[in-house]
Amino acid sequence: DESLKVTFEVGTEALRYLPKVSEDDQRTGRERYRYLLGTVKKLDQRVHVSVLAVGADEMTEKEQYGTYWEGVEKIDLNPRVIRDRANSLGRKHPEFRSMRFLGDIHTHPNSVAYPSPQDLISVARVYDEGMFNPHEPYIFGIAARREDGEEEINFYRIVRTGSESDYGFKLLEHPDE
Repeated sequence: DESLKVTFEVGTEALRYLPKVSEDDQRTGRERYRYLLGTVKKLDQRVHVSVLAVGADEMTEKEQYGTYWEGVEKIDLNPRVIRDRANSLGRKHPEFRSMRFLGDIHTHPNSVAYPSPQDLISVARVYDEGMFNPHEPYIFGIAARREDGEEEINFYRIVRTGSESDYGFKLLEHPDE
């Protein structure tokens, strides 16, 4: 729902594990990827998403059934496997029991913290293929290094629109906005 207000926060512990764009990544173009775990609370006129943990489970190039592989200016991933592995953490580890898969974050080493057309297509595909429930928010973050050298991270959600692709994205809001 494009009109639904979605606010978010990233917990202190989760902040430590968000991917960073290194100078080496800028030189090689290698993107970094992590999945996000946390909680979703439905409040009066909005939904509040809390990112409480960040997961990493990269496969090697030779593995066929891993979750993701970080490549040059792309990430190859299997969203269903990532979601299932992330959600299974609560069954294995009590500290994750109250959390669920929220979405993901990746880096743009030579670009801006703004979704590319490929980002939008890949997230829309998970909904079109029925992998994710359209009534649950899927959030995605993009990290990039600004011209002044500082790291910038923006979080978005996918929304249905009246556009040609039928999908768009919307910047998430901080609770105090």
